[in-house]
Amino acid sequence: MGSVTTWHTFVNNLDSFKYFITSSGAISSNIIDSSVQEQGYTSKDFVIMSFTGTNDFAGSGFTSLINELLNKPSNNFIAGTNEINGNLYFRIKNGYSHNAIAFMTYMYNVLLGFYNE
Repeated sequence: MGSVTTWHTFVNNLDSFKYFITSSGAISSNIIDSSVQEQGYTSKDFVIMSFTGTNDFAGSGFTSLINELLNKPSNNFIAGTNEINGNLYFRIKNGYSHNAIAFMTYMYNVLLGFYNE
């Protein structure tokens, strides 16, 4: 439930946070996208790092959400590998499922990314 909570935080609190970490949880891409415009923000105002695993039961829905966001005509979400060339990083880890080992791996890598920006 942490990722769903993160998406709701994103939707309701872009004024308080810039960096978001999501992993295998989703809400409507329309709600996420429209919240950026309604709050007056652009793709330069936030960064999302997202992860899932190939064996995660929620992985296919989460992957669909990310792809929907990246294909929105608003261009609020831009695929990238760092904050300079995009604001949405998405990685799929082969063999990983919805468990603590996957979470720890994702967090380790995302925190390295945040501190190397």
